[in-house]
Amino acid sequence: MRGIEEEPSHLSLVVCIDKLTKVYKTGSKLALDKLSLNLHENQVVSFLGHNGAGKTTTMSILTGLFPPTSGSATIYGHDIRTDMERIRQNLGMCPQHNVLFDKLSVEEHLWFYSRLKGMAEEDIRKEMDKMIVDLELSKKRHSLVQTLSGGMKRKLSVAIAFVGGSRAVILDEPTAGVDPYARRAIWDLILKYKQGRTILLSTHNMDEADLLGDRIAIISHGKLKCCGSPLFLKSTYGDGYKLTLDVGFRQGSQQQPPSSVAPSSSLSPSSVVLSSSVAPSSSLSPSSVDPSSVDPSSSSSSSVASSSYVAPSSLSPCSQARVSQFIGQFVASCVLVSDSNTELSYVLPSEAVKKGCFERLFQALEQSLDSLALTSFGVMDTTLEEVFLKVSEEDQSLENSDADMKGSPGGSSVGKSSVGSAGLGLPQEGSGPSVESENPEVERSNLMSSSTMSQSQSSLKSSSSIGSVRGDEGGLHEDFYGDYCPLFDSGQEPDSASLR
Repeated sequence: MRGIEEEPSHLSLVVCIDKLTKVYKTGSKLALDKLSLNLHENQVVSFLGHNGAGKTTTMSILTGLFPPTSGSATIYGHDIRTDMERIRQNLGMCPQHNVLFDKLSVEEHLWFYSRLKGMAEEDIRKEMDKMIVDLELSKKRHSLVQTLSGGMKRKLSVAIAFVGGSRAVILDEPTAGVDPYARRAIWDLILKYKQGRTILLSTHNMDEADLLGDRIAIISHGKLKCCGSPLFLKSTYGDGYKLTLDVGFRQGSQQQPPSSVAPSSSLSPSSVVLSSSVAPSSSLSPSSVDPSSVDPSSSSSSSVASSSYVAPSSLSPCSQARVSQFIGQFVASCVLVSDSNTELSYVLPSEAVKKGCFERLFQALEQSLDSLALTSFGVMDTTLEEVFLKVSEEDQSLENSDADMKGSPGGSSVGKSSVGSAGLGLPQEGSGPSVESENPEVERSNLMSSSTMSQSQSSLKSSSSIGSVRGDEGGLHEDFYGDYCPLFDSGQEPDSASLR
């Protein structure tokens, strides 16, 4: 299956999720749809997905909060359906929202949860001291939780998940709502304590998932879409490396020389910037300065600015064709993706790295910046956010195609019957004899409006995905999609009773 990397054979299998399915009583929608995933020792698995994808449901089943509808999972060989008491002895959990006692101190929380797991008193003291130091909570050791800031409470919740000898740790958005400094402390704690443990981490922060995750698992609508190392997913779903070149001067660009500044304006020495690509002023010919633009009564500072300006005509303009030909000598399959007045962007295939093409290309670019009229260049790998969005788009297009197939009888092409008759105001089955439309133009207009509505729904789902990537709680239109879209998909009228 595309997007599923081969599992590491040298690591011990700790958590085995086998065809896990969950259907809540409130509806027929599958929260989990035969989800299968394996977690190994000494690894952090970043669990990604849009809001409502099934991440929290999976974690709740693994911790025994909800029973599965079908399927099962084992943790250290113990079945979650029958051996939950034994599993909890080695299981640590940081829920999405803090579960703390306002009248207990930081130290008392760590002691309480350690004793709850049956840890000896002398071992608790050693582990508690170490954990408080690692989280930089020494000054708040004896402070009540109700006096702590939100970031400190979150760090305490993460610490509770690791105490008591927890070997399987589940972290549900551990850094949600914390400042960058506290987030870094939590990251350091996870990386430090992952040895000998198996950690399942859900997050909406793509940088966090990329940094902490040894493997990335992306789910959508309760199904596993892809799983593998960050490098594997980027090479599978990414287009390659993006090379960006900053252009010094383009033919026909509207650049105003500094000498056009009004003589009355005062220029400080710091406002005069000489480009490294411009020759020293001693080598400038008199023709490079327009005499008519120099006011004899102007100040000396403006004269300096005028004399340091090199007219565009004395520079060789940057040619996109020349640059493309130059790059093509080293990477033949490069593709131009952006051509603006200030920069050029190319996509370089990942295969070129193995051939050593990048090294030769970058060395040649360094030596040819001036001749190509470029000022600088940079290269960037495919980001995990781009991978996430691409997986979401593929899943959305697959859902749309499935919906079209279901809407058309016998899988026929989309026609009158594939469009909801209630939405078009056409007679439904059993309501009377079918009457052909007297005005085909009106019918065609109705079909176009239905298509437009479908496109708007698709754009809203895309916005919801982006919101979840940026950490937006619930996404931009989660409520809309959670309640209204099933009504549109089924062609029902959204009355107040069905919305409730």
